[in-house]
Amino acid sequence: MKILFVLENYLPHIGGVEIVFKNLSEGLVRLGHDVSIITHRLKKTKEFELINGVKIYRVNCFNSRYWFTFLSIPKTIKLAKKADLIHTTTFNGAPPAWLASKILNKKCILTIHEVWVKRWDKLTEMNWFSCKIHDFLERSIYSINFDKYICVSKSTQQQLLELGIKEEKTAVIYNGVDYEHWKPERYSGKEIREKLNLDQKFVYLFSGRPGISKGFEYLIKSVHLISKNIPNSKLLAIVSRDKAYKKRYDYIIN
Repeated sequence: MKILFVLENYLPHIGGVEIVFKNLSEGLVRLGHDVSIITHRLKKTKEFELINGVKIYRVNCFNSRYWFTFLSIPKTIKLAKKADLIHTTTFNGAPPAWLASKILNKKCILTIHEVWVKRWDKLTEMNWFSCKIHDFLERSIYSINFDKYICVSKSTQQQLLELGIKEEKTAVIYNGVDYEHWKPERYSGKEIREKLNLDQKFVYLFSGRPGISKGFEYLIKSVHLISKNIPNSKLLAIVSRDKAYKKRYDYIIN
């Protein structure tokens, strides 16, 4: 089968969704499928690249995922002509994928990681107007008809049903885990504990970006309570050093 993924972000852009689709696309290649990805082009990346059997096409979008919604349309339609199935995800990749599917009469799947309708003001730091615009745009995505809606949790599925999506058009498929990568026997916990001076400590871990939707600031504020109840505990946070997050770190710490 020839499968086209329409994704606003993909590697080397770092994020959980990018890893999900890396594992999915490369796994499909190993099963014998022909897989292509169209995504927005980051600085210093190639327009076309073949990585682990996956064909990656990048569209110049002035380094903005928002422009990807519009500027990717011609390339998406061109690539979709040869595809048996189009697979996209929220948010910015959904409109061009849907449009190509309707023009070419192709099946199109939408994966939803989370529903933010009525929550943009709580899960982001956008102003009132931006929240209203994003809420409207997200609702617009759910108002157009996809052939199947893949939900990564029961909670996400329930939120979609509340927005009027028919249950028979939804399916819950949890994000996969690469068990070859996450084999405990491949790594030495003792070695990293000694390196970070964590030997004999109770370690709890956070890994991710410090965005407001991740709740990192609540974890930081809770450290003193955890330490009070578990005196020998340490928080190990694996976070980005990207300069774009500096203000966010300053806010969380202060």
